[in-house]
Parts: sequence; structure tokens; C-alpha cells
Amino acid sequence: MSWITLTSTDVLAQFSPSEKSAYQTARAGSDEIPDIINSVSNEVRGYVAVKYPLGSAGTIPESLESAAISIIRFRFLNGLPTKTLITEDRRKENEQAIKLLESVAAGKFVVESPSGSQNAGSNIVISEREKKVTGAKLKGL
Repeated sequence: MSWITLTSTDVLAQFSPSEKSAYQTARAGSDEIPDIINSVSNEVRGYVAVKYPLGSAGTIPESLESAAISIIRFRFLNGLPTKTLITEDRRKENEQAIKLLESVAAGKFVVESPSGSQNAGSNIVISEREKKVTGAKLKGL
């Protein structure tokens, strides 16, 4: 997998027919999808940057494409005057996508490096070891 730049075409390919219809109607005023893509891509990059190196500006790991599109779709639908297209499934997809991004930031979900190789071995976590000798154990020596 590699790092990708999301496009309106990528996002719209994942819309349902009723969502596409709502997009065509809303687009008559202005096309908000590119702005939402930019915002969400930057947000994804922010989560990634906590633990991993970033790819070129505007790109995200391909492994997070579905999560990003779920968030983009939800934000687009939430911006419509009517909220009838925000189903429980769409709400859950958005919540799961955000949880995945939180897992990335916590180092629990490994994303590919910008060069395409996995970062699995590049992040070593060192935690404090348990103290074997304490003041209570040394009392009386």
C-alpha cells in the first residue's frame, strides 16, 4: 500500500445513489466536497503524525482511505439542510472511522510509511520497569 491523494471521484464512488443525488442537488450552489476532503485529509494526517512519518502534503495512507471517506461522507450529509440521509449505519461508520484514527495515534494500528513499507518495527515503546528493590524491602539493612 502507498500514500494517496483523495479526490471527489474517489469519495463519490462510495456514495449510495440517494447520496449521489443529494450531492448533485447541493452542488448546484457550490461543491463542498473538495473542501471537506482537504479538511479530513489534514485531520487524518494529524492523527498519523503522532506516531508515524508523513507522506507528501495532502496525502494519506491508503489503509485509511475508507475511514477518511466515511468521515467525509458523514460531514457532507450533516451539512445538508435535511438530515434524512444520516442513517444509523452512516453514524456508526463515522464513529468507527474516528476510533480507527485514534488507534493510529495510539500506535495500535500501524500505517504504511510514505515509502510503502510497513512501520511495524520502527516504533519501539519503552516503558518503565517494575522496581524490584524498594525502600520497604531495604528497611532494617
